[in-house]
Amino acid sequence: MQKLTVGVLQRFAKNGACGEQPILQILNIKLMDSKPVNDSAVTPSQMKKAQRYRLILSDGKHFLPSCVLTVQLNDLVTNGQLQEYSIVRLDRFLRSDLKGQATKMILQVLQVTVLDIATHKIGNPISLLTADLNEDETNSSTSITKHVLQPKTNNSTNKSSVSALKHDQPVSSSTLPIVLDVDSIQTNRLFKIEVLNPFQNKWTIRVRVAHKKPIRSFSNGEGRLFNCDLIDETGEIRATGFSDDCDRLEPLLIVGNIYYITQAQIKFANKQFNTLNNDFEMTFNNETIIELCTENLPNIPKQRLHFIPIDQIPNIQANSYIDVIGMIMSINDVVHGKSKQNKQYTKRDILIVDRTGQITVTLWYQMAENFQPSSIRTVIMLKGISVNDFNGVRTLSAVGSTQVEIDPDLPAAHELRRWYIEEGMNIEMTDLSMQLNSHEN
Repeated sequence: MQKLTVGVLQRFAKNGACGEQPILQILNIKLMDSKPVNDSAVTPSQMKKAQRYRLILSDGKHFLPSCVLTVQLNDLVTNGQLQEYSIVRLDRFLRSDLKGQATKMILQVLQVTVLDIATHKIGNPISLLTADLNEDETNSSTSITKHVLQPKTNNSTNKSSVSALKHDQPVSSSTLPIVLDVDSIQTNRLFKIEVLNPFQNKWTIRVRVAHKKPIRSFSNGEGRLFNCDLIDETGEIRATGFSDDCDRLEPLLIVGNIYYITQAQIKFANKQFNTLNNDFEMTFNNETIIELCTENLPNIPKQRLHFIPIDQIPNIQANSYIDVIGMIMSINDVVHGKSKQNKQYTKRDILIVDRTGQITVTLWYQMAENFQPSSIRTVIMLKGISVNDFNGVRTLSAVGSTQVEIDPDLPAAHELRRWYIEEGMNIEMTDLSMQLNSHEN
């Protein structure tokens, strides 16, 4: 049986993460209430992706009830790998203090290795929330910690290593402060997007605006909002401004520019409307400060894209969101109709190809109406498009947050265009829908 890193939660509360990869026991797993606002329009798959699990973790001496599992690891719970009394190693995590109180710290679990499963609770741990943090640690707990910092690996079938994010060391917000030379935000610390979470108070990010949607109305035209996608070297996050904050901040943000942003609300992302690869999203408020960064920072990318070849789409889970780039081969007329729920819809299908195959893309409502038929034989980039499976036929379907760009200035687009001119127009492409049907039979 694996030994726990006794006393590590007390050290975390007193001194920060200290670079440790602790071995802990799960005492409880509970589904958090994180349903999207509009339940009726959410598919079971989307609801599953929006769910979050809270863990109670124990080091044998103390237990911490405020631990959150990142949604990328939800499958560990649903497939039974992660369960009550599991022994795990936290390979990567984020520690935060709730309202500055060290005894009320939050651990967000980003990467974990399941080591073993016990049949009972190890030790007699007490809650860290009521513990005396000044209590001396025993020599034995220090030696146990040293023993397990570099656990041996073996081929046991009941162990599995799970990587949610590609980093080797634990990350703590306490290790990231940088003093900014910007007057109005110089008292805050510079954070990376990947470590932002709802439990932090003062922070500043330095980000590029990768995409921005125009101001639009909601609530029968009485309200206004805009949103934009912000990126840095580590990740991306969706930011939204409403009403007065929309009017004040939208003109400040120009696509391609880099800004310092501070004082906004971080909350769990509503995956019904947000397709970015982030558990959280940001809402601007009347305390939000945005200032232009005049430094030349080429290390901050202009966009964060991961294109999936068309022939790999059958391997992607339905209702997932992916990035795709292709050449437009045909554009159908706009179709108006009614759904089974008697709702009016407008759609347009287009056919795209790359060097691996072809697939149908469905555009909806205003996106379908505005799409230009003259775009045929041009490159299209689709970021955050939904993978659909209808009667065994795999297609792609745009959603409200899907980014659509014609002839983007991207290396992948230039390469695809060159391939099409030199070879592609003379090749009979693989029909992905026929391929899927043959697999079904």
